[in-house]
Amino acid sequence: NFEDRMSYSSSYSSYASSQNGTWSWKDSYRWVVFDAEASKQIDETITDKWNNTKERSFSFELTAGSWFNQSRNRGIYTCHVELNYSRNKINKVYQKNKNTSYQREMRREPAFQLPSGNSKKLGQLFDKSYADKEERDIMSEQGMLKFFKDVGVNPESHETLIVSYLLQCEEMGILSRDEFVNGFFKQGCNDKNDVKKCVQNKCRDVNGNTKQWKGFYKWIFKHVKEDEKKKTISTELAVQLWAILFQKDKGSMKLMDKWMTYCEKNKDKDMKVVSRDLWEQLYDFLKETSSIDDYDDAGGSWPVAIDEFVEYLQEQKK
Repeated sequence: NFEDRMSYSSSYSSYASSQNGTWSWKDSYRWVVFDAEASKQIDETITDKWNNTKERSFSFELTAGSWFNQSRNRGIYTCHVELNYSRNKINKVYQKNKNTSYQREMRREPAFQLPSGNSKKLGQLFDKSYADKEERDIMSEQGMLKFFKDVGVNPESHETLIVSYLLQCEEMGILSRDEFVNGFFKQGCNDKNDVKKCVQNKCRDVNGNTKQWKGFYKWIFKHVKEDEKKKTISTELAVQLWAILFQKDKGSMKLMDKWMTYCEKNKDKDMKVVSRDLWEQLYDFLKETSSIDDYDDAGGSWPVAIDEFVEYLQEQKK
């Protein structure tokens, strides 16, 4: 039954537990299971479309997972979803092959639940516990400390930034009432207990999954830029952020301390700013390179700043 495949959740817990489902498509006589990455893409896209549009029918390209990622399959398969008039049930969902126009029915086990939060209760929670006394539409400094304590996050750790990522906050260090209410509403939260579970789940997912971590790490660059048009951030700010973000990986990043020292030395000279490319590739470089003897210039694909850093270390060894 199509209608069993999507429904409103009765609580944050039921919504969260429904997140680990598997989609499959119907071959002529059997159901073929999608891999976990593809299933996750379908869940996330349906939730995103439900939360952020008013569309009753939509389609999207299937790109995640080993099958859809193969070069011969890219751009060929799409998922088509039709919701009912009230947009709270799926009437029809199928996979379509662009080359053959074949349509294959899809289903999900267990049924996927849409988040069903309570924005009124969340607004009351913000106003009562966290709002600034002067500017009621943002969290006060004390309110923020209380909030992080309530959700079990160390206010000096990178997990405060995971919260900003979860709520898609616009400004660094500021958490607005709208971001709090809308963000947690979309996650299906009703009260303080739900909010804590939601934050803990997101921190666990980002900290425990390399792909999710990289998505979060890339977002940070966009989040801290002074304005949309800027293509760089100051090296000084980047160093402060790396010190927080790489703390959990410090043991496996053997060149991290040397990189930070190098940046401190050059932040007022040749390396005043950090580009998006350098920001994104640095994580992989520090994870992959335990000493300059292991350095592989990858056919010249590392950013110039990393090459110059390696040259600097080689000079120091002489």
